[in-house]
Amino acid sequence: MVVAHPPAVVHAGPPPTAVHQSAHPAPYGWQLHVVRRGESVSALSITYRTTISAIAAKNHLRDGGRLIAPGQKLWMPRTTPVQAVKPAAKPAAKPAPAPRRTYLVRAGDTLSHIAVAHEVPLAAVLKLNRMQMS
Repeated sequence: MVVAHPPAVVHAGPPPTAVHQSAHPAPYGWQLHVVRRGESVSALSITYRTTISAIAAKNHLRDGGRLIAPGQKLWMPRTTPVQAVKPAAKPAAKPAPAPRRTYLVRAGDTLSHIAVAHEVPLAAVLKLNRMQMS
């Protein structure tokens, strides 16, 4: 008696999407999500681009994740890579005071001309010389 074996099944091309998602459900890691009123595992699976079974498995949900409650914390896959956090820049020290220059006022000079010639605001010239506009 001869027994025939069924032919071997060979799949060409990339694996089916469902298999790929379950093999790599969170390529960028996991993040915590607090369930809001009206959310479902089905809607969350669309939002986080994963499968219901991946969410249910990661969070140990019974009945395939049919029942979740507002306020419940669930682990969800990140949809984008986490950006590296740069260390906070140290606050800049106060700039060193500009060196004071002495100018000898000549006949015909005005404060505004002096300020323009030395590229200093008129208010700074007035303040440095303890003067006020009258």
